[in-house]
Amino acid sequence: FPSWSESYPCPSVPSAESAFWKPMHYTLEGAAGSHNLIAEGQIQAGETQRLKESLSRAMHQPGGINEVLLNSPGGDSIEGEKMGHLMRELGIPTRIASGAFCVSACSVAFLGGVFRTVEPGGTYSVHMFSNFAGLNESEQLKNSVNALKKMEQESANYAADRYQYLLEMGISPDVARHGFSVESKEISCPPLPILKRWNVDNS
Repeated sequence: FPSWSESYPCPSVPSAESAFWKPMHYTLEGAAGSHNLIAEGQIQAGETQRLKESLSRAMHQPGGINEVLLNSPGGDSIEGEKMGHLMRELGIPTRIASGAFCVSACSVAFLGGVFRTVEPGGTYSVHMFSNFAGLNESEQLKNSVNALKKMEQESANYAADRYQYLLEMGISPDVARHGFSVESKEISCPPLPILKRWNVDNS
């Protein structure tokens, strides 16, 4: 197998007009006894509560639900981790269907599934977390040394928290090692054999 530091190519993401780039919304699909909850769009602040409410409604349908299908460009990484904890507590499986993407914060949420499936043609993608998101280069240079030190500490805390999360979810720490090796403005899409090796896909 290639090393965890190697970056993997990704297919083209959906167009800017796609629901993939809009705030996350939830759709119940399937017949009674075989429902799936589709979660599509960007993960925003308060997403865990919206997911909880959607799951509650779905689970009250006859037969409950089988899985949560994720298709998202990411968003709020802390919310992604909370979503993962919620789905693990409820014993919900997660799936990335063929043609779907699960990027950044979504890739964190996905790991909460008690059973996790990445279909052939589905894309699980990771990259490095950055406290500089949203700042242009000139703004970054204006930050004081103390502010930079604070960001450094926050990043260290985030990394420790992410390793702990992977441990709790039963995932190889190589997922985090690989993610931290990819520039925050880039994404890497490990192939299915690597995802199975890291226990991201445990189907």
